[in-house]
Amino acid sequence: MHEILSIEDFYLGCDQRGWFATIEAYIADMVVVHPATMIDPAEMGPALCIGTLILDDDAWVRPIEAHEQLQLASEVDNWIISTGH
Repeated sequence: MHEILSIEDFYLGCDQRGWFATIEAYIADMVVVHPATMIDPAEMGPALCIGTLILDDDAWVRPIEAHEQLQLASEVDNWIISTGH
């Protein structure tokens, strides 16, 4: 499980897969800040990432509170570092 530092953007969408949530969040320990040396291990830092979660039903299709956004974000397994577009 990844540590979610903050949620920056959240939206719901629907396509051929059904309803999904797309979340943009700062995730801890996603990028190398300082590479490893012969003496010290690599130092990791946070990065802005995007994750998508397919929703089981349409119960989420309503205004989503901040604590619910965090709950959904904690279920994302495939965070991808944002390209910053």
